[in-house]
Amino acid sequence: MSRMIPFQTIPFLNPDTFPCRRIFPLQSPDVFYTGSLYLDRFPSFEKIDFLHPNEFERFHTYPDGPRKRSFLAGRYAAKGALNLLTKDLEWSSVDITSGVFNQPVVHGEQHHVSISHCGDWAVAVAFPEEAPLGIDIEQVGMRILQLKNLFLTPMELRLIQQMGISQEQGITMFWTLKEALSKALKIGLTVQFELLEVSSIQPAVSGWEGIYKHFSTFKGLCFEVPKANIIGAMVMPQHLSLLFP
Repeated sequence: MSRMIPFQTIPFLNPDTFPCRRIFPLQSPDVFYTGSLYLDRFPSFEKIDFLHPNEFERFHTYPDGPRKRSFLAGRYAAKGALNLLTKDLEWSSVDITSGVFNQPVVHGEQHHVSISHCGDWAVAVAFPEEAPLGIDIEQVGMRILQLKNLFLTPMELRLIQQMGISQEQGITMFWTLKEALSKALKIGLTVQFELLEVSSIQPAVSGWEGIYKHFSTFKGLCFEVPKANIIGAMVMPQHLSLLFP
């Protein structure tokens, strides 16, 4: 039985080395844009001087535990991605707040970001307003399997059965495809999962490429980080091409 194309086989991303820092061109029929990705594991933080004063205040409103750690990891990854696009970025001058749909809103920098974290891992992409992106990562495991009947449609279950990968991989992949789309749309998971339905999925150089039934102007590129037992998806406009050096 065939497996998903491993994330680490793509030299462009090469997540055997962390942090994974990558700048990538996005090509449309008329213009090139530039995005960036930052992926790393954040088990603990000894210094938090990368926080904006407003972020520092919000950080101290959270109780000690996963929420506090994910707040730090998400902002560190986001500023790491922004730093790849903006030379000499002063990290503590950038304030990342949450919008009405809990989407990250960047103040003090011209680019936008999408953030995701699971366990000790966090990833972020930075991009211009003209080329919206969304990203999501999830660890493969029982949690997603237990939720499959809540977010998968009968069509999606059939697609997973036809992919030739494990059920755990397929279900996790479809979750990330849906959540990454909701982030690209800046609405989060505030809509019915059926509206985010994946209508087709095909092998691609990035791993797998998903197309959406109701949002056919977007596509999702899936990837795998075997070292972390993570599957993820990055969503972008359909007419954009992610160019691998």
